[in-house]
Amino acid sequence: MKLHIENHILTGYSGNPDTAELLLSDHIRKIEFYTFRNWKKLAWITLPAELKSIEYGAFEKCQALKEIQFPDGLEHIGHMAFLHCHALKKIEIPEHVNHIGYGAFADCEQLEEISVSENNPYFASADGLLYNKNFTELYCCPAGKKAVRIPDTVQKIRKFAFCGCRHLTEMQIPQSVNHIQYGAFRKCENLKQILIPVSVTQCENPDFPPDTLVQVQGNSGIMEYYPCEAASELSAILVLEKDFSVKMPHKIKYDLILRMLFAGISGTENYVRKNFSKIFKFLISQDDPDQIRKILEMQKFVSKRNISRLIGYADQNARPQCREILSHYREEKFL
Repeated sequence: MKLHIENHILTGYSGNPDTAELLLSDHIRKIEFYTFRNWKKLAWITLPAELKSIEYGAFEKCQALKEIQFPDGLEHIGHMAFLHCHALKKIEIPEHVNHIGYGAFADCEQLEEISVSENNPYFASADGLLYNKNFTELYCCPAGKKAVRIPDTVQKIRKFAFCGCRHLTEMQIPQSVNHIQYGAFRKCENLKQILIPVSVTQCENPDFPPDTLVQVQGNSGIMEYYPCEAASELSAILVLEKDFSVKMPHKIKYDLILRMLFAGISGTENYVRKNFSKIFKFLISQDDPDQIRKILEMQKFVSKRNISRLIGYADQNARPQCREILSHYREEKFL
């Protein structure tokens, strides 16, 4: 097996990567993307003192890698650089690292602690979790952690921050958080329940497990849903990204939208107002008097003009109970 080095950059290799231990020459300054990816037997590696950059996925799926000691001069750790390195137990970030990409240490099953040099001006750690220096962004929770407490200074939970945290069964997201990035909770297979606080205004589908009870806090209540309620991730996109135009079966879509409406989740009321006739007619056709009563109780969408049209629609579709509810409402409010 021969390593390929050009202009101080380790670009790849030729031969069969079956070694368990590797010593890299001192003049290497960059390890290119995917260089050691899938080296399943690699357990020990000595990095060169002059190394500055470890690129995207450089050690991804090195499942036997037990320890990695970064040189003091390292500056850059790329996206998913050590993804799925299941044997790693501890990571120490030296003082000159100024960039750590998303998922750099994600889904490392035995990883329990990430520590950071006190002299590093960009990153810090607390209770083994990796943050930016002022603790406003949570970068990574080691997958081996069994319990976590997110400090109330955190405003952003970054991409793949909790990916692979299979030991976590519950977690509290503080009201300080306003942004949760894509895939933040991927493979948290035992997370039973989580509450998304009303402070979260940006949420890029955290990829919760199908059986996690997701509670989304609105201004007037909490709506609950399970990601497995839809055949795809569309329900999560609809609820958490608030993309009400997403294409999915009307029954699932309108049910989620109305539950969001009643919980007072931002943006839902405007959508329902613009699409009120279509949504209400759907409820009539589904013969859903409970939802109809809830909407009427809000007294925000029904006018004297559209109540008569809705009564006519209930007549046309032979929905006598819906017609009776609407007629009673008209008599009470408009006659």
